[in-house]
Amino acid sequence: MAYFNQEVSLSKMVQHIYGNDSVLTVKNRPNMFVKELKMYIDYLTNEINSVSDEINTAQIKKWQTFKNNLMAGIEYYQELFSLETPFTDIQNRLLFYKQELTATQIPTLELG
Repeated sequence: MAYFNQEVSLSKMVQHIYGNDSVLTVKNRPNMFVKELKMYIDYLTNEINSVSDEINTAQIKKWQTFKNNLMAGIEYYQELFSLETPFTDIQNRLLFYKQELTATQIPTLELG
């Protein structure tokens, strides 16, 4: 819905769905999976940064599982898009977000 900015007839929308016409005014929109990945990385970062209480083992486990699942998703899409040559913007963005996710530090419990 973010890239649709006008009302169109049902006939025109059906033509758009089947690739016979386009009702989009934005021609260069980001890949849906890459955009969603960025949203999830931002969510994880905000979750970690917004903790105001003492961190517990359950939170750390949840964050680590979330990070691992995102990493597995990135690797899946890197493999899927590796068939495309030359290197595409999608592949560059996946690599960038993989590095960003790798740099995201999950807090640890301080034993004292």
